[in-house]
Amino acid sequence: MARLTCALGPDNAGTVVLGALRSAEESIDATVYEIGASYQWAFTEAVRKGVAVRVVVDPRSEEAMRQRAAELSAHGVDCRLLAQPGSRAHAKLIVIDKARVAVGSGNLNTHDLPFRDRDGGRAGTREWWLVADDVPTLAKAARAHVMRNWRAAVPALAVAGDTPFAQNGPPL
Repeated sequence: MARLTCALGPDNAGTVVLGALRSAEESIDATVYEIGASYQWAFTEAVRKGVAVRVVVDPRSEEAMRQRAAELSAHGVDCRLLAQPGSRAHAKLIVIDKARVAVGSGNLNTHDLPFRDRDGGRAGTREWWLVADDVPTLAKAARAHVMRNWRAAVPALAVAGDTPFAQNGPPL
């Protein structure tokens, strides 16, 4: 039976989003406007577990997001940058495996949040996220949207060597 989890940030959105990402067993396909270090580790952790991970990010005009995409690529994430920054309306859509979809209004970052969860990690993004479980038809449609962005993107350039990245708190 389909299930919907609604989370409002910064109190619990991060816990819900990170939990969804960490639950992936086969695949993560995402198109997002921004990924911060506090979420980047979840994508690379999935790769280490053998999950196929494709991520499209909007490089905007900031070098930092291009660098983040290169770091993701260097750690095994199949990462692409939108060729025309800002062209996909601030996408925040993640498809996990065959039947889970996460969509939100907040970027995957916590750089401006003073809040911490009970384990010392940052508690979430600034806005809202919804996670729908057991929704294969919705997941198929959402993945088609991610793939449209994928086709409109260019491969991120990998950075030289194994570039570590900061992690804002422990994994949840």
